[in-house]
Amino acid sequence: MERREASVPRHGTQGASLGAWRAALGGRARRALNLATIEGMTKAFEKGGQAAINKVMKQQPAIFLKMLVLLVPRELEVSHSGHD
Repeated sequence: MERREASVPRHGTQGASLGAWRAALGGRARRALNLATIEGMTKAFEKGGQAAINKVMKQQPAIFLKMLVLLVPRELEVSHSGHD
């Protein structure tokens, strides 16, 4: 995965407000946290993810269905084209 650094406005830079400087630092921290979380989740899934999914599917089907729904993009339009 390629890591990109956020450009942080420098003190004394013309047009760079304190708010913009804080926002850039916050964005960098948030991206670092997101990356670390995704890497950790990937490692956890590789270790036992499929077994965990199967367990939830059997023991807590409502939670399993909620996981599936959360993965579907909101913009996805689902229509029924079969005959009843």
